Amino acid sequence: MSAALRRFAEPSGTLGNDKMRNRRAALTRIATVWFRGTVLRRALVLVVLAGLLTLLGMFLRGHPSRRGLRSLFRKDQLDLFGVVVPIAVQKEEVSLRALLRYWDSSQWPNGTWPCARAAPPGSLRSESPRHAPDLVVFSAQPLEEEAKRRLRTEFQSGRATRLCFRELRFASCGLGDQVNVYKMSWDGFVVSEYNGPLLMFLCATYHPALYHRYQYALWMEPDVVPVRGDWLHVVEQEALRAASEGRLAVQGGCAPDKRKRYDGWRNGSPALYQLGKYASMRFRDCFEQLHCKPMERNTCNYAWDAYLYGCGLLTEQWRQDLDNTCRFLHVGSAWQGLTDRFQWDDLRNRTGIDKVVLFHSAHVLHEAHTVLEKLHERVREEERTGMSGGESRVAN
Repeated sequence: MSAALRRFAEPSGTLGNDKMRNRRAALTRIATVWFRGTVLRRALVLVVLAGLLTLLGMFLRGHPSRRGLRSLFRKDQLDLFGVVVPIAVQKEEVSLRALLRYWDSSQWPNGTWPCARAAPPGSLRSESPRHAPDLVVFSAQPLEEEAKRRLRTEFQSGRATRLCFRELRFASCGLGDQVNVYKMSWDGFVVSEYNGPLLMFLCATYHPALYHRYQYALWMEPDVVPVRGDWLHVVEQEALRAASEGRLAVQGGCAPDKRKRYDGWRNGSPALYQLGKYASMRFRDCFEQLHCKPMERNTCNYAWDAYLYGCGLLTEQWRQDLDNTCRFLHVGSAWQGLTDRFQWDDLRNRTGIDKVVLFHSAHVLHEAHTVLEKLHERVREEERTGMSGGESRVAN
């Protein structure tokens, strides 16, 4: 044993104390085993120590991914998900009635209740989530206290909100007017200097008010239309599946694109997104990998869901981390090129489109309503007359 190590093992003061002798003997045995051990044994010990230190570092840094140790301790302490309604541009009068206007069947014919407790008597297929989630109003700038009081009053007086949600919460990003901008050209490119919604999304994924409470956020923009009662129960099932599989996101999409690929669409809202430092870093890495640097001018020319879809095409790891569901659907992708019964049946059979609970967006849904009615009329006519699908087309 080296002289330095002997000095370390030698206790200061009187050696008559039994505790001192035992400590010295233990250190001596450890040193003897170490210096007499084989190179392989020493290497194995170093590898084990390095692994333990790595896990400890991940824990102390708050690594919240499924691969991190801390998630094992935090998972049971967090709610499964919260419903986050973003307000990109703050108006003078913010109201739940305006933000959630498409939930209310009295304001919008397709609107429906979020859970069984708020359903009309005698409603079919109505279930409630196991745990009522929070409703979070997420704004670019902090709301005034008067606006918060007004929203809380609406929350308590509204049947759907009071009975289906646990609590109304508020969070904000503090985005300045210079960066909280968004302008899109007719051909689908973001032409403003900054991409305000993308910055809002990144802010939400690592916002303490969110990731300290929820594993996932259901990103639900105000123009999303619920089309089936008990949709909160369905969202809960999707969130449970995402958590069990460790998904970073579950986006809406299952309709065919121009190449007839049924996984070719990813809709950013409504969608479930994992929260926390790890998830936020992965999303940012995806953007930068596709040459989008969120805080630099004129570099993020697409919506964040388009970037995530692009990353899903790049690597197998991203394909595993991102998932999609037909229960959240963008109407435009469903009706584009859908002209006869065969196409409708094919889409329905291969994607389970009858299970859709949330449509985006209300504007597209309104335009597609006429197409849907004509399509159903053609289907009924074919069933009566026995005409083949190829002979029938939806009228323009």
